[in-house]
Amino acid sequence: MMEGTNNKIKTLQRQSYGIRDREYFELLLYSLHQKKYALVG
Repeated sequence: MMEGTNNKIKTLQRQSYGIRDREYFELLLYSLHQKKYALVG
């Protein structure tokens, strides 16, 4: 579970390349934990 969270954070970092506002990036991280993902399979 922790490894999956770290992977999501790394993906978010790659997608937000060029964002200079650190506070905005922190808000993106907080919103990442509030999302619900459907388990498929």
